[in-house]
Amino acid sequence: MLDEVAGGSVTRTYAYGLQRISENQQISGTWTPRFYGYDGHGNVRFLANTAGTITDTYTYDTFGMQIAHTGTTPNTFQYSGEWLDSNVGLYYLRARYLNQATGRFWARDPVEGMKCCGLSGNPYIYTKDNPVNAIGPTGLADTVEYGEIDFYDTLTTRGNSDGQAKTWSSTISFQNALPVFVVYRKD
Repeated sequence: MLDEVAGGSVTRTYAYGLQRISENQQISGTWTPRFYGYDGHGNVRFLANTAGTITDTYTYDTFGMQIAHTGTTPNTFQYSGEWLDSNVGLYYLRARYLNQATGRFWARDPVEGMKCCGLSGNPYIYTKDNPVNAIGPTGLADTVEYGEIDFYDTLTTRGNSDGQAKTWSSTISFQNALPVFVVYRKD
């Protein structure tokens, strides 16, 4: 749980699991709970009330520019589940602000890129210009993982951007082993 305080009073409460699950906020003096619905990229696609009815929907372009929105619930967490700073109209990714209109950060990356690796040398670029297949939750290096699913439906990481091996169990059934493919995980 995390409380948002304004003027000495709690105005919003967030519940967390592996990601943000819900928010409960005061709207016109009434506590109004909403539950987050995410897509595979971690974007908030909808908010639902306690009855499970979708009250708000969100559609974004690949860099997080909002294309469409329905509903009136105030919500500052949207593209990639990140905080949209309404004062500047940019997403705050912990280390820097992302300008979703250009797909670039406002500030230079404090981590030096590698000359051998193409787009990593650009200190303002977001996810090496590949936001469909990668995420950048820290505003620093993007997160991409590579793996394969075997006959037993177990996804085993072969390599990832943080250098740590991980294994997950899949709920997908396959008749044959699949070749190596890319899996993206939000840290």
